[in-house]
Amino acid sequence: MDASASLLLVEPIVLGRLAMGETVHSGLLHDHWRVKRAGKLCFADETRLADFDALRAPASLGKARAMATVLFVDPMAEALAARLRDVAPHADVTTGISAWNGQLVIRTLSANPPALRAALMKFVELIRGRDLPRVWTM
Repeated sequence: MDASASLLLVEPIVLGRLAMGETVHSGLLHDHWRVKRAGKLCFADETRLADFDALRAPASLGKARAMATVLFVDPMAEALAARLRDVAPHADVTTGISAWNGQLVIRTLSANPPALRAALMKFVELIRGRDLPRVWTM
């Protein structure tokens, strides 16, 4: 990224289709994020999920079948954090929000993928300061 650029990344992950009764028991998910701003690393994240049955423990994913990460890199990111924390997106969604050095990270978990999607849409609208594109609301 250029030093004056802003970045908004949203990555939802759903582990099995709820309507089809699917539950993921095995597989490998490896997610690797590196974001550089003005040539310097400003954000790094690594996720590796392999033993999906073990991830059902309460200290891990629990009953969640959907998760998401939102990253916002912008000079206003830290100022938005308090406002986003005040918004309860949905009772079925567990959310953590962190902000530092012009970055905002939101992590969400839910047993209900549509509830997670609704929460993400609300967060992204607040971050953008305007309605979502129509394709997101269909």
